[in-house]
Amino acid sequence: MLGFNWRNVCYFESLVVLIWENAEVDGLESMLATECVDENQGMLLDLMRQLQSLLRKSGLAAEELEPLLLLIKPIQLRIAELQRQLRETDLRLQRQSTRDSLTGLWCLGSIQELLAKELARTVREQRSFAVVMVDVDDLKRVNDYYGHQMGDEVLKTVAQRLLKVCRKEDSVGCYSGGKFLVVLSAGNDREMLALGDRFRKCVAEQVVCPKIGFELEMTVSVGVGICRYPQGSSVDAMIQLAIDALVLAKKAGRNRVRQRLDRVVSIS
Repeated sequence: MLGFNWRNVCYFESLVVLIWENAEVDGLESMLATECVDENQGMLLDLMRQLQSLLRKSGLAAEELEPLLLLIKPIQLRIAELQRQLRETDLRLQRQSTRDSLTGLWCLGSIQELLAKELARTVREQRSFAVVMVDVDDLKRVNDYYGHQMGDEVLKTVAQRLLKVCRKEDSVGCYSGGKFLVVLSAGNDREMLALGDRFRKCVAEQVVCPKIGFELEMTVSVGVGICRYPQGSSVDAMIQLAIDALVLAKKAGRNRVRQRLDRVVSIS
């Protein structure tokens, strides 16, 4: 943190020198690594305003003020650049904390938060919604035979295909291993089950190409958990509903879609 008392600065020339020294010698960039970024930048901005005020009250003619104002310009540009860097750093850190680094999808904590919000909204609006669990079939075989790097490429490809199928109001995130969690915002039972089948088809009907000249035929199993008017339900209960449906899809032979509500429905 900058340790100077601006009340002891008597002349604007000294003020310029002091700001300049802190900008160039101590390095304003180092502020980005401290816990007092906003405070330090706020101090500099306040000092710039003080300096500009002193210049305006100096009684100097415009042509006399011009060279002094030119001294301020580099400092203003430096502050603006540091503020831009800080915004970019904040956005990057925010993305790292909410997005999966491999696929770019929502991480588990984030998709659970979105699920909680959707659950609360459906309770208020007294409507149904669905949670879908998508599991990549035989991913372990790909990892064991071709290596985990190839398995990662498969996950990235599947993630991108799921995003293309999702509606604008839906959310898709990573659950664990080769599983993806999709929150379907609204729709009737048939529509949400049909979306689950579209997730299955977007993988099964196109080969996966982890690298040029290499193709894999991959499938996914899909469990659709639908909760009607979910008063008293919970995030964990909704996820478990989708997991139970996924287990049914796996038992049916994989590359299948199953729904869990109060009865089992099959469409493939």
